[in-house]
Amino acid sequence: DNAFSPDGYYTEGPYYQRYAMTPFMMFGQAIENNLPDLKIFEYREGLLRKAIYALVHQSNTEGEFFPINDAQKGMSIKSPSVITAVNIGYGLNADSQLLDIAALQGTVLLDQNGFALSQGMADGDYPRFDKKSIQLRDGAQGDQGALSILRAQKNGYEVSLIFKATAQGLGHGHYDKLSYLIYDDSDEVLQDYGAARWVNIDQKAGGRYLPENTSWAKQTIAHNALVVDQQSHFGGKYEIAVDKHSEPFFYDFSNPDFSISSAKELQAYPDVKMHRTVVLFNDDEFVKPVAIDIMSVHSNANHQYDLAFQYAEQLMQVNGAINTLPVPGVMGNDHGYQHVYKEGTVANDSDNFTFTWFKDLKFYTLTTLAENRDEFILARIGANDPNFNLRKDGILIHRKPQASDALFISVIESHGVYSPVSEIPIQPYSQVKAIRKLFHSYAYTALELESNSGKKWQLIVANENNDKAFDHSLEINDELVKWQGPYKMIKE
Repeated sequence: DNAFSPDGYYTEGPYYQRYAMTPFMMFGQAIENNLPDLKIFEYREGLLRKAIYALVHQSNTEGEFFPINDAQKGMSIKSPSVITAVNIGYGLNADSQLLDIAALQGTVLLDQNGFALSQGMADGDYPRFDKKSIQLRDGAQGDQGALSILRAQKNGYEVSLIFKATAQGLGHGHYDKLSYLIYDDSDEVLQDYGAARWVNIDQKAGGRYLPENTSWAKQTIAHNALVVDQQSHFGGKYEIAVDKHSEPFFYDFSNPDFSISSAKELQAYPDVKMHRTVVLFNDDEFVKPVAIDIMSVHSNANHQYDLAFQYAEQLMQVNGAINTLPVPGVMGNDHGYQHVYKEGTVANDSDNFTFTWFKDLKFYTLTTLAENRDEFILARIGANDPNFNLRKDGILIHRKPQASDALFISVIESHGVYSPVSEIPIQPYSQVKAIRKLFHSYAYTALELESNSGKKWQLIVANENNDKAFDHSLEINDELVKWQGPYKMIKE
């Protein structure tokens, strides 16, 4: 009754959900075999079956789990505990979609369920598991936030964006409200650090969680999240965070070429309200699906706002002059900043800041709205790490040094590849020409995205009214725009 949400989501995340699946599923099967009248697998509208599908949905194209909260990267649906769950699940109703998952797992149990799976896979004629955009509610009653997984496919590629507006996640949770991860197929575009732990490797504290798991990996700056005054959400204190959760505002996954999810965080800081909206959309103008990120912040007092982008690997190009520090400086004393080196800054002399990086033989570009006093900091993990427990990954920090209300608008595009064999880069430059703020208030935010060819898209988001039936109107560029529901996307 308390382990899973009504959608089958486990509050600690998929890494720990796979632990939970074996005892629940095996005990459930024992009850089903001996007390069939209880109909245990129909309890709470088939909750245990839902948990199998929720777990599979929280994986990339190779079946690796999204590493939210305390998670070791690389853990996947090939784990024996997940194999057990899928086998038992197939034995319940012979859902042909699970054949695709079993094929990826590459093995079955030596029991009646495994035999049934083997028979089902024998001729190879079975459907793909439908990994679609989905929102998984958190909390036993489904009222403690949600995890949104936005997916879009194009030209044989899949881009996924995982938007975390959940509860804390118990003791394995991180202080990362309204953070997200982006994947290009199975490759990380903007990463979650995961856990600071070398599981079962004796040389690293016997494989236990390292001190840096608390001092770095759990802290807000280790995520693609907003940090206020260099303090983690809830002050980095579990006793404050444990009963708090973000507030999903709206989502719409009805169009496979346009997914949107919006949520608010009103409790992470005493006097700061955060509202983030993320979009994943397809258009013929772009090689792959494109992500849009809108983060608005409101406070009655001035604060320093840091929005981090965990790009991890190789910076390729920026559109401003780089000022490299002769000696990298440690950025702070606590809340994770004690582990971050400031390596340099990029001049802010344009309405847009562009940042292109190279990772896993692919090119990515972040284009973000730049305002007068904004700072762009090139940072790297690794400070105060005497035992070299941390990866030396790169971070871009978009800083607004003194503001009460703030707006961040960004576009993230996957657009090119490189072959070390042919030594030829294909489309290494972004197709995004500019993004512009058209309007922003407590009630609405409107932006414009323009491609290199001159095509334009306008996105309008309602910030206060999420009623799908409500009629809105807003004057933009001397033109009255009318629409119904909490958002409107217009292609010119």
